[in-house]
Amino acid sequence: MSQGQPLAYVISYVPSRIASRISETRLGRQPLSNAIEAALRIKITGVKHVVAAKLSDDEVSAHLGIPAGSPVLFVERDYLHKKDNVLSSVGFYRTDLFTYELTLKRRIR
Repeated sequence: MSQGQPLAYVISYVPSRIASRISETRLGRQPLSNAIEAALRIKITGVKHVVAAKLSDDEVSAHLGIPAGSPVLFVERDYLHKKDNVLSSVGFYRTDLFTYELTLKRRIR
């Protein structure tokens, strides 16, 4: 939520071999990635993060309270433990409430 309005609609996918080891209680207390790390006693070693612009469909629009066809920031993430994908998520963010900023530094020799 941001400014009293839904900011994002995120769908997470967890392999059943992992999901079956996570208690509902744990899910209510911590982010899903942390719950997976705790339940499996592992550390997430990397995240593949893809950002794109999309238009919202009826489902996304209903969850975000915006008209269908509105621009949204689409974020797809794969959470890895070594080479094993332990969690994937897709998120849709309202462009009127969310800004994504990235600062790059150039190494001068």
